[in-house]
Amino acid sequence: MSEAMGYHFHAYDDERSKGEYMKYKSIFSFAFLLLGCAFMSAAVYAEPVVKDRSDIAGSWALEKTSLKKDGKNGNKEVATWVFHTDGTVVISGYNKFLKKDTEFTKSYEIDEDSTIHIKDNLGTNKYRVVEKGDHEMILKGPYGYYFFEKN
Repeated sequence: MSEAMGYHFHAYDDERSKGEYMKYKSIFSFAFLLLGCAFMSAAVYAEPVVKDRSDIAGSWALEKTSLKKDGKNGNKEVATWVFHTDGTVVISGYNKFLKKDTEFTKSYEIDEDSTIHIKDNLGTNKYRVVEKGDHEMILKGPYGYYFFEKN
């Protein structure tokens, strides 16, 4: 009776379309499985950029800051950050907010997510290490990206 009214109880008009449906379902399932594995393995094997203080120890010249990671339309900076392995950092140079040369000694810690926590009596600022090479480093801080060259 339902056949006479135009209803079908299955989604396939013939065996060929059923086979094509199953083939595409298998292909999509396999593709999603591969994508899932790729994302899981990337998350599991992601190494922190910076593991401890010795990874960033030394003198770093702050070249510029920018709101964007590509550094376009950045602001030129004239400052030096010297990270010591004892957990202190000396930040010196021209302070554009105070309009004079300054030098501040602060303490810092690095967590397991490659985030540098710089502390002073006013509070803590967090800077995530986005990229780090032998002679360059990019931090993402409270006011955008900080581009450094090793001195």
